[in-house]
Amino acid sequence: MVGGRLLPLVRLVIVVSNLKVCTSCHQVLPLSEFYQNSSRGGRPVPACKKCSRAAALKARARRRAQMSEDEWKALNAEAVRRSRGRTGNVAGRTRTKATYRALTRLRDLHRAEYDALFAQALREQRDPPSS
Repeated sequence: MVGGRLLPLVRLVIVVSNLKVCTSCHQVLPLSEFYQNSSRGGRPVPACKKCSRAAALKARARRRAQMSEDEWKALNAEAVRRSRGRTGNVAGRTRTKATYRALTRLRDLHRAEYDALFAQALREQRDPPSS
Protein backbone atom coordinates (compact mmCIF):
# COMPACT_ATOMS: atom_id res chain seq x y z
CA MET A 1 0.00 0.00 0.00
CA VAL A 2 1.38 3.38 -0.96
CA GLY A 3 -0.22 6.46 0.58
CA GLY A 4 -3.39 4.53 1.44
CA ARG A 5 -3.77 3.22 -2.13
CA LEU A 6 -3.15 -0.29 -3.37
CA LEU A 7 -0.53 -0.82 -6.00
CA PRO A 8 -2.00 -1.90 -9.39
CA LEU A 9 -0.44 -5.39 -9.20
CA VAL A 10 -1.83 -5.98 -5.70
CA ARG A 11 -5.26 -4.79 -6.87
CA LEU A 12 -5.14 -7.26 -9.78
CA VAL A 13 -4.28 -10.16 -7.45
CA ILE A 14 -7.18 -9.23 -5.19
CA VAL A 15 -9.69 -9.14 -8.07
CA VAL A 16 -8.51 -12.46 -9.49
CA SER A 17 -8.63 -14.23 -6.10
CA ASN A 18 -12.18 -13.08 -5.14
CA LEU A 19 -10.90 -10.85 -2.38
CA LYS A 20 -11.82 -7.25 -1.68
CA VAL A 21 -10.47 -4.46 0.51
CA CYS A 22 -12.92 -2.97 3.01
CA THR A 23 -13.02 0.80 2.62
CA SER A 24 -13.61 1.22 6.34
CA CYS A 25 -11.21 -1.15 8.13
CA HIS A 26 -8.85 -1.60 5.12
CA GLN A 27 -8.63 -5.38 5.58
CA VAL A 28 -8.43 -7.70 2.60
CA LEU A 29 -11.39 -10.08 2.97
CA PRO A 30 -13.19 -12.68 0.82
CA LEU A 31 -16.22 -11.45 -1.13
CA SER A 32 -18.47 -13.52 1.15
CA GLU A 33 -17.69 -10.97 3.90
CA PHE A 34 -19.40 -8.19 1.90
CA TYR A 35 -23.13 -7.63 1.35
CA GLN A 36 -24.32 -7.66 -2.26
CA ASN A 37 -26.17 -4.54 -3.36
CA SER A 38 -28.86 -5.04 -5.99
CA SER A 39 -28.89 -1.33 -6.82
CA ARG A 40 -25.19 -1.66 -7.72
CA GLY A 41 -25.88 -4.51 -10.14
CA GLY A 42 -25.14 -7.19 -7.56
CA ARG A 43 -21.67 -5.88 -6.85
CA PRO A 44 -20.45 -5.94 -3.25
CA VAL A 45 -20.86 -2.84 -1.10
CA PRO A 46 -17.63 -0.94 -0.28
CA ALA A 47 -17.50 -1.83 3.44
CA CYS A 48 -17.39 -5.35 4.91
CA LYS A 49 -20.37 -6.80 6.82
CA LYS A 50 -18.82 -6.05 10.21
CA CYS A 51 -18.16 -2.41 9.33
CA SER A 52 -21.56 -2.04 7.62
CA ARG A 53 -23.32 -3.31 10.75
CA ALA A 54 -21.30 -0.98 12.97
CA ALA A 55 -22.11 2.00 10.73
CA ALA A 56 -25.82 1.11 10.70
CA LEU A 57 -25.92 0.83 14.50
CA LYS A 58 -24.08 4.11 14.87
CA ALA A 59 -26.49 5.87 12.48
CA ARG A 60 -29.48 4.36 14.27
CA ALA A 61 -28.18 5.55 17.65
CA ARG A 62 -27.59 9.03 16.20
CA ARG A 63 -31.14 9.20 14.78
CA ARG A 64 -32.54 7.85 18.04
CA ALA A 65 -30.78 10.56 20.04
CA GLN A 66 -32.33 13.27 17.86
CA MET A 67 -35.94 12.12 18.47
CA SER A 68 -38.31 12.18 21.38
CA GLU A 69 -39.59 8.89 22.80
CA ASP A 70 -43.00 9.30 21.09
CA GLU A 71 -41.44 10.09 17.70
CA TRP A 72 -39.16 7.07 17.99
CA LYS A 73 -42.05 4.74 18.88
CA ALA A 74 -44.11 6.04 15.94
CA LEU A 75 -41.18 5.60 13.54
CA ASN A 76 -40.48 2.10 14.82
CA ALA A 77 -44.18 1.13 14.55
CA GLU A 78 -44.21 2.32 10.93
CA ALA A 79 -41.03 0.33 10.15
CA VAL A 80 -42.57 -2.81 11.66
CA ARG A 81 -45.76 -2.26 9.63
CA ARG A 82 -43.74 -1.88 6.39
CA SER A 83 -41.67 -4.97 7.16
CA ARG A 84 -44.73 -7.09 7.88
CA GLY A 85 -46.37 -5.91 4.69
CA ARG A 86 -43.24 -6.73 2.71
CA THR A 87 -42.85 -10.21 4.19
CA GLY A 88 -46.56 -11.08 4.29
CA ASN A 89 -46.54 -11.43 8.08
CA VAL A 90 -49.22 -8.79 8.60
CA ALA A 91 -50.55 -10.23 11.86
CA GLY A 92 -47.08 -10.58 13.34
CA ARG A 93 -46.42 -12.67 16.41
CA THR A 94 -50.11 -12.86 17.34
CA ARG A 95 -50.84 -15.12 14.39
CA THR A 96 -47.73 -17.20 15.02
CA LYS A 97 -48.72 -17.78 18.65
CA ALA A 98 -52.32 -18.62 17.68
CA THR A 99 -51.11 -21.09 15.05
CA TYR A 100 -48.80 -22.74 17.58
CA ARG A 101 -51.63 -23.04 20.12
CA ALA A 102 -53.98 -24.52 17.52
CA LEU A 103 -51.38 -27.07 16.41
CA THR A 104 -50.70 -28.02 20.03
CA ARG A 105 -54.42 -28.62 20.64
CA LEU A 106 -54.74 -30.69 17.47
CA ARG A 107 -51.69 -32.71 18.45
CA ASP A 108 -53.18 -33.42 21.86
CA LEU A 109 -56.57 -34.42 20.41
CA HIS A 110 -55.25 -36.60 17.57
CA ARG A 111 -51.85 -37.83 18.74
CA ALA A 112 -51.54 -40.84 16.39
CA GLU A 113 -52.47 -38.82 13.30
CA TYR A 114 -50.12 -36.03 14.33
CA ASP A 115 -47.22 -38.46 14.78
CA ALA A 116 -47.87 -40.02 11.36
CA LEU A 117 -48.04 -36.60 9.62
CA PHE A 118 -44.92 -35.44 11.45
CA ALA A 119 -43.00 -38.57 10.38
CA GLN A 120 -44.18 -38.05 6.79
CA ALA A 121 -43.04 -34.41 6.84
CA LEU A 122 -39.62 -35.46 8.12
CA ARG A 123 -39.31 -38.07 5.34
CA GLU A 124 -40.30 -35.50 2.71
CA GLN A 125 -37.81 -33.01 4.07
CA ARG A 126 -35.06 -35.63 4.03
CA ASP A 127 -36.05 -37.13 0.64
CA PRO A 128 -38.10 -34.55 -1.32
CA PRO A 129 -40.64 -36.10 -3.71
CA SER A 130 -39.47 -35.95 -7.33
CA SER A 131 -41.78 -34.15 -9.73
